[in-house]
Amino acid sequence: MRAEVREVHVIRLDPGEEVLSTIAKRAKELGVNGGAVFAIGGVSKARVGVFDLEKGVYRERVVEGFHEVASLIGNISIKEDGTVFPHIHVVLASEGQVVAGHLLEATVEPTLEVFLLALDRELKRALKTPYGFTALDV
Repeated sequence: MRAEVREVHVIRLDPGEEVLSTIAKRAKELGVNGGAVFAIGGVSKARVGVFDLEKGVYRERVVEGFHEVASLIGNISIKEDGTVFPHIHVVLASEGQVVAGHLLEATVEPTLEVFLLALDRELKRALKTPYGFTALDV
């Protein structure tokens, strides 16, 4: 699949906002049906997962207290039911601790600076995998 960047949206998330739901809401409001997401900032609490290929589930880790978002990267696609799906991975860091993986949930503190690159084509998440998740159908 070939796509081009249609436009770039710069979004700031504020303290207390939940990262995934807010990015999904803003993408929907902006008409982004396919895109890339990058961000830096901080969170006060997060759930991060690493996928277990054999069990088909995420092994979750909860982090509490301020963590820098050293890297947040992902994509925006549309699920089969028409909902916007942000698929995001993060690297979180605090004094002596680094946690990385699939972002399951996070609360912003003090801010998150998000760059949302809207593509000129829709990304569909409709390809069933033997691992129990639905992948991009490209």
